[in-house]
Amino acid sequence: MIGGWAVARAAEGIVEHRGLNAGLVGAVFIGLVNALPETVTSIAAVRRGAVTLAIAAIIGGNCLDALNLVVGDAAYRGGSLFHAANPDELFLTSGAMVMTAVLLGGLLVRQRRGWLRVGFDGILLIAVYASIVTVLAV
Repeated sequence: MIGGWAVARAAEGIVEHRGLNAGLVGAVFIGLVNALPETVTSIAAVRRGAVTLAIAAIIGGNCLDALNLVVGDAAYRGGSLFHAANPDELFLTSGAMVMTAVLLGGLLVRQRRGWLRVGFDGILLIAVYASIVTVLAV
């Protein structure tokens, strides 16, 4: 909990001192901090041959992240957290839904060989994420 509080305070400092968009800081910087443990776990699982564990850990972590919105909603004093969302959060949520659809497509369409040793879904995920970050940065 202390680590989460410290990350949130650091993000607030970045927004205040650098003048960056809060949606961008949340999507990129806090998202990166949040995703690093999952990334390390997935790499370790894949190297041990536990591919299903790696995929399930990422998808399961994202499901729990979505449930954290309910916790935030309960703690939010201004009414419903979901109704307080601004266009950046709605755009980011839409982008996450597109990325989830691409991920599902990658799980359904099996490839023997991908582009640059990465499947079509990996390339599309990078492109969609880069597009989301670009729009939030503007």
